[in-house]
Amino acid sequence: MKTRLALYLLFVVVILSNISFATNFNSCTTFALSDTYDLTSNITVNGSSCLTVAIATPTAPTVIDCHGYTIRGNYTNGTNGITYTLSNNVTLQNCIFKDFGTNLVTTDGDNLLFQNNTFDNSSFTNIQLCTSTMCNNLTFTNNTVSNGLTME
Repeated sequence: MKTRLALYLLFVVVILSNISFATNFNSCTTFALSDTYDLTSNITVNGSSCLTVAIATPTAPTVIDCHGYTIRGNYTNGTNGITYTLSNNVTLQNCIFKDFGTNLVTTDGDNLLFQNNTFDNSSFTNIQLCTSTMCNNLTFTNNTVSNGLTME
């Protein structure tokens, strides 16, 4: 009986050690650590930028999943929906960015994946990629860009 209980407890520990829990967010924030981040509600921003990704030395792949929620600005020039600076191994998925000066900005980054996102209705430019020369392996899969389709 003790052996069976010990094996059961060992099994539970092994299973639980392989479960990863996401970090929820519901407001503008900076992502500085490798993790899985889940947006839990829409975000509305008035006159400022919203999300910043700055994960220069990742300890694991990072996933930011908006689960179809919208991050909305108010057409203010100079604001960004999401900005990547010194970011590596990050996936952005299922997000809707609307009405910022620029919806997506990457200044530099490596191995960035953008999938199933919508970038809509910016007042300046929807997507601004690689404003420095430090961008490698940016992948866009199944994204929608509309109303202000420009890329710099």
